[in-house]
Amino acid sequence: MTSKLKKLKDLERKLTVSIPVEDYNSKFQTKLNNIKGKAKLDGFRKGKVPNDVLEQRYGQSIHADVVNDLIQSSYPQALTDNKIRPASAPTVNLESEDPKKPITYSATFEVFPEIKPKLSRWTSYEKVSISITDSDIELAIADILKRYGEWKDVSRKSKKDDQVIIDFVGSINNEEFEGNSAKDFKLVLGSNSMIPGFEDAILDKEPSEFSLKATFPEDYFKKDLAGVEAEFKITLKQIQELHEAKIDKDLFKKLEMDVKDENAFREEISKRMEKEVEVQE
Repeated sequence: MTSKLKKLKDLERKLTVSIPVEDYNSKFQTKLNNIKGKAKLDGFRKGKVPNDVLEQRYGQSIHADVVNDLIQSSYPQALTDNKIRPASAPTVNLESEDPKKPITYSATFEVFPEIKPKLSRWTSYEKVSISITDSDIELAIADILKRYGEWKDVSRKSKKDDQVIIDFVGSINNEEFEGNSAKDFKLVLGSNSMIPGFEDAILDKEPSEFSLKATFPEDYFKKDLAGVEAEFKITLKQIQELHEAKIDKDLFKKLEMDVKDENAFREEISKRMEKEVEVQE
């Protein structure tokens, strides 16, 4: 992975990230293999559907998943590599998603202003030292294993921390509103990324069609929807649970780490965290 940081305005930055074709191919093939073991298509036995048939049927969906996963996993690392802390959520623009070329995207965001205290010869201050603990390292590794993990289908009712894939259509007094619908929408239950009541109503459900009611918060950014109750028709299509990545050579390669075992991996994580602390100090 390569990344380049550009200053646009006083506090605005643009981070351009390119991900190698090999990383894309590896993740695409893994997802294709997962589908192959479960796919049931007329004329083929389960698990025996040719790859070209699967790609024709599911290729576009797999491609979208892979690109999204690569962006999600590479963005935090690119920030670390460029020693920068964003002050706002990024606006992501996918610049190239040709699978035969590096996947390239840009993320535009704002950074914190640099505050320079006015010091005089009578001013004294104490520098605060930040140390990295074993607990900090374990938390960082746990986060990496989740970010580089894979979502796999399960045959059970949904529960907290599952990822569900849904279609939904919302209406208010039987009338649709702007931004009311989505297809193949991925939602992690418990992430609180939707309006209150939406995610709770999808818990303990099997793939099915149902309706739910949820109320937009009083401080919702769209004033015409603030405090309004809406009804959503839901099609719960898939339920997935996260299988965390393993600490192995594949993970080292994705992280672009020149290490050979778990001990060296932990040492490298510690070094990277110490560098981040040095930047902040």
